[in-house]
Amino acid sequence: SERKEHLLHFCNQGINMTSNNTCTFSFLSPGGNHCSENGVCTEFNKCLCKAGWTGIGDFAVSSLDCDLNLKSIRILWSIALVAHVPTLLLCLYYLYYMLLVLPSSKKETLLFVCGVLVCSICYLTVAFSKITSSEKIPAIGLETGITVVFSIGAGFVWFVA
Repeated sequence: SERKEHLLHFCNQGINMTSNNTCTFSFLSPGGNHCSENGVCTEFNKCLCKAGWTGIGDFAVSSLDCDLNLKSIRILWSIALVAHVPTLLLCLYYLYYMLLVLPSSKKETLLFVCGVLVCSICYLTVAFSKITSSEKIPAIGLETGITVVFSIGAGFVWFVA
């Protein structure tokens, strides 16, 4: 079966190309492994990661080799998503309570709850997109949609704080 590989990033200073097209990481990787043994050097200063590995994490910041396991990243985002659901439900409950049960609530409190609700929805959207992506994890700063959603959520964090 043919495995999918992704050209992800350039190797940086301190990484040398050997005669058999491997990169040596003299001081960065234990044992001087090339591309964390999860990829190969295709040409000078370029790592080609094996399927399931990447050098780009949650933000548009590359590591020096293929050291991030996509399955592990998806599992961690799944845990974060499940852990965040109670916050969303609590926000919805408070919003319901303030609008329908106690309509005389302070305007500032209502704005705060709405802001937290927007942040929660943005966070859940980012987490869901990272979990359900097919080949690579969308990085904030590289993909427009995920960057916009993250920015809206971050903006509301500053707004309600």
